Amino acid sequence: MNVGMGNCFPLTGLSGSLAGLSIDYEQAKLHQRVFIQIPQEQVNIIFLIFVFVVVGLLLILIHKWVNAESMLEKCYVGKLMTDLPTRKGSGVSRSSKSSKGSTSSNSLTPSGIISKAPPTFSQATSPQIPVYDWFQNSRAVTLSVYTRWKNIQPEHITVDKADRDLLLTVVIDMFIYTVHLVHTESGKVEVTLPKCKPEYTWKTLGKSLPGDKSFLKASETETVFREGEVVSVRQVTHDTKLLCIAPPHGSRVCVPIGHHIHIKHTVQDMEITRSYTSVLPSLIQNNQDPRIDQGTAVYLLIKIYPNGALTPWIDTLQPGNKIHFSGSTGTFDLSQLAGVTHLFLFAAGTGFTPMMRIIYHTVVTSEESSKMQVHLMFYNKKEQDIFWRHELDILASTSSRWFQVTYVLSEATENWTGLRGQICMAHLADKIPVIEDSIKPLVCACGPRPFTELVMRLAKSHGLQDTNLHAFLG
Repeated sequence: MNVGMGNCFPLTGLSGSLAGLSIDYEQAKLHQRVFIQIPQEQVNIIFLIFVFVVVGLLLILIHKWVNAESMLEKCYVGKLMTDLPTRKGSGVSRSSKSSKGSTSSNSLTPSGIISKAPPTFSQATSPQIPVYDWFQNSRAVTLSVYTRWKNIQPEHITVDKADRDLLLTVVIDMFIYTVHLVHTESGKVEVTLPKCKPEYTWKTLGKSLPGDKSFLKASETETVFREGEVVSVRQVTHDTKLLCIAPPHGSRVCVPIGHHIHIKHTVQDMEITRSYTSVLPSLIQNNQDPRIDQGTAVYLLIKIYPNGALTPWIDTLQPGNKIHFSGSTGTFDLSQLAGVTHLFLFAAGTGFTPMMRIIYHTVVTSEESSKMQVHLMFYNKKEQDIFWRHELDILASTSSRWFQVTYVLSEATENWTGLRGQICMAHLADKIPVIEDSIKPLVCACGPRPFTELVMRLAKSHGLQDTNLHAFLG
């Protein structure tokens, strides 16, 4: 049956050529012709579509890289990345540090991550509860914690890995966020765990353990201790020792500036705990220990009291001995130094310990444009009690434009030519300048509690506000 003349396309079967004026087919049992008239332009379009379909099918069958099912066959559970995270830039700096088996930074950018955007947070005045996510490739698993805290530093992160148990502790302002698991950007923290079996695919990140995803005030958080090892012991003064402690294998412990850790030991069937502020092995830049930034060494300056509860035992420690210590706690934050033009540090005895790292940070390692006037008022009983006097004098000589130190002795000999006595208003009035628009002072104090509290009262009497003060209290 002819519907019309001209170029034709059959309804069923193909016989002849598309270039013919009519393309017909014949059924063995149906002696009839069925034609539909189609313009030449439409025939060309249909032909092109036919070619594209055939080529597409061949590509799908032959080239698996365009086959979605083939791609899914190669996917790992968890976000897949093509390579390990890489750090922008090179080297190690105070604001960006790395450690063996772990990486933490708010500037790490994983390369080739197939994932959704980081979680979004609503604006709030109080700290927001962090969240964490994870991804993997054939060689490692990376755990990302989104803290939303702009002041996050590598020192705020402690990692403990024992066998299959992973404990991640993140100090966020006055709170502590905990990730506790066992394996069966914008404030992001990343911890990378190299795989023991590089090609093995993790089905889950792990099973939650007690404390996982907890977000509590630091004062309400249970203290976690780990067994470290004494690496070295050095005599600093006649009654003070410098201890270097290494965390256990699988742990990374970095202590923020001005923060302290706890030492625990059982004495006569009684568990004794004391707090000690982390220090540096030296004030000289070339004498620093790179393990501090790597989280594999912690230095403590400890005064030995013959009748003390814990220090007599500490006095017996030798390299190789075991020691139980906690992660860090503290209230000082480097953001308090922002915009400060004059920094006054009042330290009595071992109250010098938090000041040591503050001095090193502000005088030795800070950029020229961010330097400030730093004055240390150092109070001791006798001349032999002064810690690091030689290095303090060297620093005051080489950096006299930025750093000054004044020693005050309460039990000075006749040969002493420096200041004598106790802390008094005259010591503050002579050092702290009159507050003006261009002057922003910060007064820090540490020592026995009566000393620290007295410094705070005198500073307020001198006209300083709470924002200009910081008291280091144990």
